[in-house]
Amino acid sequence: MARMEKIKRTRNSEFDRKSRVEALRNQTGLKLNTYATSSIDSRSVSGNIENFIGTVSIPVGFAGPLNINYKESSQEVYAPLATTEGALISSVQRGSVALNLSGGVTARTISSKMIRAPQYEFESIDNAIHFANWIKDRFLELKQLVKNKSNFAQLIEIDPKIFGRTIHLRFVYSTGNAAGQNMTTFCTAYLCNWINEKYQSESNNRIVNYIIEGNLSSDKKASQLSAIEGRGRSVIVEATIKGNVLKKILKISAENLFQNFTRSKSARIFSGMIGFNINVSNVVAALFMATGQDMACVHESSVAELHMELHGDDIYVSLYLPCLIVGTIGGGTQLPNFRENIEMLGCYRVTESANRLAETIGAFALALEISTVSAVGAGQFVEAHEVFGRNLSNAGLTIKEIDTDFFKKSLDDKTVCNVNQIQGQNKQGFVTDIAQQVSKKLSGIFAYEIQTTLKSKKAFLKIKAHDREIILGSAKVLEVLNPGIAELLIKRSEHLPFKNCHLREIEILSKKNPAIEQVAPCFLGSFIDFNKEAFVLIQEKIGDDWFISEILNTQKWNLKTKESAIRKLAGLHKKFLNHELAVKELSPSIIEMLSLDKFDEQMDLWDALFTLSYSQLKNNYPVLFQFYSEALVDFEITLNKLAQLDKTLIHYDFNPRNIAFNDKQEIKIFDWEFAAWGVPQRDLIEFILFVSTAENIVDDFEILSKLHYEILFSDSRADQNQSYEQWIIGCKLSLKEFTLKRLPFYFVLAELSFCPYIDRVLKNIELLINHWKNLND
Repeated sequence: MARMEKIKRTRNSEFDRKSRVEALRNQTGLKLNTYATSSIDSRSVSGNIENFIGTVSIPVGFAGPLNINYKESSQEVYAPLATTEGALISSVQRGSVALNLSGGVTARTISSKMIRAPQYEFESIDNAIHFANWIKDRFLELKQLVKNKSNFAQLIEIDPKIFGRTIHLRFVYSTGNAAGQNMTTFCTAYLCNWINEKYQSESNNRIVNYIIEGNLSSDKKASQLSAIEGRGRSVIVEATIKGNVLKKILKISAENLFQNFTRSKSARIFSGMIGFNINVSNVVAALFMATGQDMACVHESSVAELHMELHGDDIYVSLYLPCLIVGTIGGGTQLPNFRENIEMLGCYRVTESANRLAETIGAFALALEISTVSAVGAGQFVEAHEVFGRNLSNAGLTIKEIDTDFFKKSLDDKTVCNVNQIQGQNKQGFVTDIAQQVSKKLSGIFAYEIQTTLKSKKAFLKIKAHDREIILGSAKVLEVLNPGIAELLIKRSEHLPFKNCHLREIEILSKKNPAIEQVAPCFLGSFIDFNKEAFVLIQEKIGDDWFISEILNTQKWNLKTKESAIRKLAGLHKKFLNHELAVKELSPSIIEMLSLDKFDEQMDLWDALFTLSYSQLKNNYPVLFQFYSEALVDFEITLNKLAQLDKTLIHYDFNPRNIAFNDKQEIKIFDWEFAAWGVPQRDLIEFILFVSTAENIVDDFEILSKLHYEILFSDSRADQNQSYEQWIIGCKLSLKEFTLKRLPFYFVLAELSFCPYIDRVLKNIELLINHWKNLND
C-alpha cells in the first residue's frame, strides 16, 4: 500500500490518471485494460470525482418521439435512455406510440423546492419553542442573507418541527435550474452560523447542540413527508388513451386495464409502499444516468402515484412524481455526453429548463407505466421479456472450433490436413444483421483455404442464423416502429419466409441435384448441431474473376448479363416445373408461397405491415399506394389465381445481391434459404425490380419476361403450354404478392442499414403498374 500513497490522488491531469491506474495494477495484479484510455478528458472532471481513473460505458438507446404538451408549447421529444435492461426501451416506445396516437401527454411542474434540515438541541421544551418562534420572526432577515451567499437560491419557507427539546428546521429553497443539494447546504450552513451567533447574543437560552443536517430533509431517501409536501420538482402528467389505441397498440380494453390496475392497488396495503406505480424507476434511472443527475437520488425521485379513470371505451391516466431531484446546471450536467443528452431532450437554454427536464422524465415514465401495466394485464409481460429482454442462450459455434477436425467431419474428407481463414473476406448479410439484434452467436460468411494431402482449395462457410433468431430480430426492429406489429409478427411467424430458413438451403444443396449444381456454387459439405443450434453450409469459393453483385450497382448489369441470368433461372424453373413431389423431396422444409392455410391469420399480419408502410408510400408513391391498398383487399383472390398457374421451385430472393457472374456470362446463384414452391414469375419480377433502372425497366420487362416464358415452355405439349397472356397475368399477380409479403420487410431492413436502393425499387413498381395500365387503356 505504500506505493499507492505516493500517487497524487487529487490532481486530474491525464498523467495523474494513468499513474493511478498503473498503481492499481501493481497493487491488484490485474491488467485493468478497460482503463487504458478514458472517454472523458481527465481535467474536465475536477469537482465531480476524486481519484479519477477512467470511465465505464453504459449503452444508451433512444425512445420517441413522444408528443409532450408543455405549458408553453407542444414538442416531439426523443429521450436518450442509459440502460442494460432489455425490453425497457421497446416498452417505453410502445407507450409513446399509444400516447401519440391519443393526442400526446400533458406535463406540468406544480412546485420546485430543495430542503435542508439542520437539527438543534436545547435544555427544555420551552427553550425549543422559544427558538422556533424566534426563527419565524427572523425569516425576512434570513431570506435576505441567502442573497448574499447565492445568485440562484431563494429561501421561500422555514418550517420548524419540534420533537421534545429538539428542533429540526426545514429550510425550503427554490434553486433555479440547479438540483440544488450542494447550493442549499452551503446556504444553510451560512444561515446557521448567523443564527447561532445572533440567538446566543439575544437570548439567555443555550444551544446545547447543533448539526447541519438532522435527516428530516429526507435527502436521497423515500419518505412520506416528501411524497406529501414535495421535494425537488413535483410534476404531474396526464393523458386520455383512446379505446381503439388501447386495443390496437396495447392489446387490452379500457375496462380490463382499469379493473386489473384497480385490483393490483391492494398490494400497497401489505407492502407499505409509498405511492403506487409499476416501474417508474426504470425511466428515472435511465434518464438520470444519461443526463448526469445524482444517481443516489433515484430512490426518492421514483416515488410516484399512478392514477386511472374509466371514460367509456377510453381511459384517463395521470402520474404524479412529487420528488424529482433534477437540474440542468451544475454537477455532472456540465460533462460533454450529459450536456448533449440534455440538449437532445430540448432542456438546454430554455426558460425553466430544469422544470422542462422533470416534466419530460414524467412523460416518458407515464409511457412506460401504461405499456407495462397493459402488458401485465394482457399477459404479454413475460413474453415481451423473453423475446426482447434476453439474448438467446444457445452458444452456437466459436471461431476456434472451426479447425482442421471440423472440416474433416463436415466435408467427410480425412485427407484434410490444414485450414487457414482468409482474412478480410468475412461478410455479414441483412439476415445476419437482423438475427444479431437478439443473438450474439457467430454467424455470417467466412472464407477459408483448405489443404488436403492432394491439393488446396478455397471455400466459404455460411454460418446460418436460426429462423427463430431472424423472426425475433425482425420483431425487435419492428418494436421500435410499431410494437403491436412486432407482437403479431411473432404470433404469425409460420406464415413468414424465414420459417426453417436455417435448414432449407443446406437441404437443397446437400442433395446434389444436377439442376441445382448447374446454378449454385459447388456444395462441399455441411455441419448441423441442433443442441448448439449451429447450422453451417460449406461451398466452393468462386474465383476473383467473378463479379459478386452488389444490390446498389446496376451499371454492370447490361442487357446481355440480365439475359444470361434469366436463362439460368428459367432453366432451373423448367427442371422442376409442376414437379411438387420432387421439390418437397429436395427440401422437406420448403414453404408453399401460395398457401391459403389460416388465411385470416395471414391477413392480420399483412394488414399490419401495410400500416407500417402506409406513411412512407401514401405521399411519395401514390400509384404504388393505391396498388398496395387494392392488392390487400383482393389478396385472397390473388392467391387463388396464382394457385391455378404452373408452379416450380423458386428462389424467392432472386435479386442482384444473390447472383454472381463473370466475363463469360456464366451465372452463379447464392442464398437458397428462402426457396419456395411457387409461380416462376415471382423470381422474374423481383429480379427486374432490383436490377433495372427507371430508364430501362419497361424494356427489361418486355424482353426478359418473353425470354423467361419461351425457355420455360419450349418443347412443352400444347395442352400443357401456358399462353403468354396467362404468363403476363401471373407477372402482375406476382407483383401484388411481392408488394404485400416482401416489400414491408425492406422498410424494416432500412431501420438497420442504409438502403438507398429501396427508392429505385418503389419507383420501378410504379413504372410497371403505369405501363400495364397504359396497355389496358
